[in-house]
Amino acid sequence: MTNLLMGTDLTPQQLEYVKIAQASGNALVALISDVLDLSKIEAGRMEIETVPFDIREELDNILSLFEEKVHQKKLEISALVHDSVPRWLYGDPGRLRQVLINLVGNAIKFTKQGSIFLCVRLVDPYFYETVSPPSSQQFLDLVDTRRRRIPEAELPDGNHDASLKGVIAVRSNLFRPRHPHMAPPRLSMKSGPSSTSACVAEWRNWKPIGGLDFDEVICVISIEDSGIGIPKFMQNRLFEPFVQADSSTSREYGGTGIGLSICQKLVRFTGGDIVVESEPGEGSVFKFSLVLPTSGQRGDLQKLAFAMKRSPSGLGDERIRGIRVLLVDANPVRQEVAATYLRRVGALIEYADDVDTALELLTRENGPPFQAVIVDLQGMDHKSSIQLVQRLKVSTAKTFPVLALSIPPDIALQTELHEAGYQHIVHKPLRCTTLISGLLQTLGMQVTNLSRKQNANAEMLTGKCLLVVDDNMVNSTVASSMLQRYGATVVTVNGGNQAIIAVKQQESDKQFDMILMDIQMPEMDGYEATRLIRKWEVDKCEQCRALEKIEYDYGEPKECPHHRIPIVAVTADVMKGTHEMCFSAGMDDYIPKPLDQRQLQLLLERFLEHRLVNTPGSSAK
Repeated sequence: MTNLLMGTDLTPQQLEYVKIAQASGNALVALISDVLDLSKIEAGRMEIETVPFDIREELDNILSLFEEKVHQKKLEISALVHDSVPRWLYGDPGRLRQVLINLVGNAIKFTKQGSIFLCVRLVDPYFYETVSPPSSQQFLDLVDTRRRRIPEAELPDGNHDASLKGVIAVRSNLFRPRHPHMAPPRLSMKSGPSSTSACVAEWRNWKPIGGLDFDEVICVISIEDSGIGIPKFMQNRLFEPFVQADSSTSREYGGTGIGLSICQKLVRFTGGDIVVESEPGEGSVFKFSLVLPTSGQRGDLQKLAFAMKRSPSGLGDERIRGIRVLLVDANPVRQEVAATYLRRVGALIEYADDVDTALELLTRENGPPFQAVIVDLQGMDHKSSIQLVQRLKVSTAKTFPVLALSIPPDIALQTELHEAGYQHIVHKPLRCTTLISGLLQTLGMQVTNLSRKQNANAEMLTGKCLLVVDDNMVNSTVASSMLQRYGATVVTVNGGNQAIIAVKQQESDKQFDMILMDIQMPEMDGYEATRLIRKWEVDKCEQCRALEKIEYDYGEPKECPHHRIPIVAVTADVMKGTHEMCFSAGMDDYIPKPLDQRQLQLLLERFLEHRLVNTPGSSAK
C-alpha cells in the first residue's frame, strides 16, 4: 500500500513520512523472515530447491535492486562473472539471492565512499575431481593464490607445487598438477596486485583443464567494499546470531546482526562456506563458495524450458558483433567489467588507460579502424574526459562516436559532456542490457530491445490483460493497482473456481497474458486451479487434440506447449515444499507477499518482455 501511496500527489513532508513507514515495514518483514529462516535451519527443516537459473541475470537483478541506494550515496557498484562460468546452473536462486542481498546490503550500508565489487569465479573441476576436498575454510583460502596460505602439505611422490600448497588429502594415483592455478585470480577494484593489468590478463586467459564436461562446478563469489572494515578480533564472531562489530555499529548503522548468521548457514547447507577478510578503514571482502550441478535430473527439462523462455538471452544485438571498440579507463578491472559484456555480444575490444594512449590508437594509420569509443568517467578526472573528445576532433578527420559510462551526473555536467562531444551517457551500475542499448544509440542504431529502465513506465503493459486471483480484498486491490500503474487491464476474482470460469470465458484470441494466483484460498486453492487450467489448455488446443494423446517425460500435469498462460504464485507461505508444489502444479514462478513494486516489475519484464509495447520517443538509459 505504501508503494501505491507514494505514486500519488504528496507534499514533500508527506512523501518523507510514507518513505519512513515503508522502510519500517520492510525492516520488520525482513527481520521476521530472517528469524523464521534461522529457526528452520536450526530445526533442520530448511528446503533447498534445484531449479535452473542464470547467475548473470541474478547479479543483474541484484544491481537493479540496489541501484537507488548506491545513487543516493554516490557509490559505484559493479559485477564481473568469469567467462568460464556456464550460463545455466542448477540450484536455489532464491537462497542465492537472499545471501547476496544480505552481503551487498551490508557492503552498501557500511561504505560511505568508493565502490562495491561482486566477482564470480569458477574452480577448475579437474582439481576437485582428482583431489580430496580440503575443509571449506581452507578451500576458500586455497583458491585465492594471492592471499594468505593455509599450512603446507606434501604432495604425492614428494613433489611440491607452490600454487597448490595446503591440499590436505590427495588421491595418490589421480593427482597430476599440470596447471599453476586452480581458479582465476580474485580481482579487486582497490589499488594493489589484484587490480593490475597483469592480474586482469591472467583472469582473462584462465581456462579450466579439460573443459567443463563435469556434472557440477564450484563457484566462488566475492563481495568487496571500501567501507569501514572489521577489527580482527571481531571477525570470528560476525557469523553468530545478533552480533555486530560493536555497539557503536548498531547505533550508527542500525540492523540486528542476524543476516550474516543466516548467510553462513544457508551457504553451508548447500555444501559451501563463507569467510571474511578485512582491515579497519580498508574495507572488507566476503567470499562464499557454492557447489552447483550443471545439468538437472529427469523432470527438470520443463523447468529449464520455462527459465530459458522468461530469461533475457543476455546476448544483446547481433549488430554489435564484429564492431571494434576502444575502451578507455585507467582501472584495468573496471575495463574488464565492460569488456566482458562486450565480448558476450561479439564486439572486438582494444584498451587504453589514458588520453594519450587512446589518441595514439585512434589516429594510427595502420590497423583496423574503430567504430566506437567507450570512456569510463570514473577512470579519469573531469578535465581529461573533456580533453579526450576535444583533442580527438582536431587530431583526426574521422568522426568517432563516443559513449560515456558514469555514476549519474548532475544536469550541468551531463549538458557539458554532451556539448563536448559525448553522444550518449550510460548510467551505472553497468549491466549488459544498458551497455548494449547505449552503444547502439551511440552508433545511431535503433534500439529494438528496451532496457528495464525503459519498461518502467505507465505504458509498458498497454494492451495486456492480467487476471488476479485472491480471496483477500486488500491483497487483490494492491496487486491490481500495481498492475494498472503499468497500463494493464486487470480482472480480479476471489477464488479458484472463479479463476477457471474467467479463463474459459476468454475468447480464443484474447486470452489473459498472465495470471497472479494466490495459493491459500477456500473451496479451491491455487494449486488445484492451476492444474485444471493446464488441463483445459490441453483439451481446447487443436494441435494437442490432433496428437490424440500427449505424453511428457516430466509426467503430470499434462500441459499445452502451444497456448500456455503464464501463472505466477503469489504467496506468503514459507513452509517446506511450497515452491516445489507450485512448479509441480504447473505454475511458472512465484513472488512473495507482501508484493514489492520492483520485484513485480522484474517479474513482468521476464514473462512479458517479448510482448511489451515500444512507446514512441522512448530511449534507453
